[in-house]
Amino acid sequence: MSTVAYTHSRLVDLGRASDLHVWHGLRHAFHLTKTLLESQQALRVIARFFSKHLELPPPQFEAQHSRDADADYAQN
Repeated sequence: MSTVAYTHSRLVDLGRASDLHVWHGLRHAFHLTKTLLESQQALRVIARFFSKHLELPPPQFEAQHSRDADADYAQN
């Protein structure tokens, strides 16, 4: 994790867009397991990041999604 946090802080120092989200207790590449709620949340966060920074229309998600993911992203 320390290299990830370091890279994030360096990007921010250089004026680059960077969001750091941490899901505690999950294995590496957990976002590839579609059945996990945390995976679905992570994929929504990723989609919103790219939509925002590539100036694309907001992503459309399936009806079932968590307000927690929206609130988490809005804070960053």
